[in-house]
Amino acid sequence: MRESTLIVDSSQQLDYLKCPIFLKQSVEPTGRYGRTLGVVFVNGMNVNLEMVKTGLAEVYRGRPAKGFNPQAEPRPEVRGNIARIYFYMNWAYPGHGILTKKNQKLFEAWDKEDPVDDWECERSKRIEGIQRNGNPFVKKICIKVGIW
Repeated sequence: MRESTLIVDSSQQLDYLKCPIFLKQSVEPTGRYGRTLGVVFVNGMNVNLEMVKTGLAEVYRGRPAKGFNPQAEPRPEVRGNIARIYFYMNWAYPGHGILTKKNQKLFEAWDKEDPVDDWECERSKRIEGIQRNGNPFVKKICIKVGIW
């Protein structure tokens, strides 16, 4: 059951990464809390690591696995997407300290360097269709360019 959940979640991430899905799952033993640990590979790509790089997953801050570098930098083509997600979270949940002044400046730069694209508009539409609320930092650009 847990393995299929991992596959579904990873498949959704692969859709976001625009990858064909040829799944190879490497299941490791359970962790100290009884959770199944595993690494998902697609065509030789470590999906777990890609999720961290895109900002859609976090790195465990305990002792890193041998040979794993927990410092991941998102790819340039997704940095704006990540910035706009953080802008939305900061707007939707004020007073929670989601954006620091330092991060605000970084994300503003990322937002300019990686503008909203067709896929981000489509993704935002899908999310709004499910959640009944959308990301105004994406939607206003999509409307302006006639994609929404």
